Amino acid sequence: MMLVIKHLLGYFILLVSYVFPRISTIWVFGGENNAKYLYYKLNEKAADINCIWISKSKD
Repeated sequence: MMLVIKHLLGYFILLVSYVFPRISTIWVFGGENNAKYLYYKLNEKAADINCIWISKSKD
């Protein structure tokens, strides 16, 4: 049941993402699959990209 809800929510978010235009200079990262290292590297090397880190923790 939870899997079905996750898939439905994912499809809803996908449909909503087509409504809003993407901004190529803003990159958003989450806390899975070693995204932290890409976030750190882009934050220090790419001055034209605004990196945003999203996590459950408030730290």
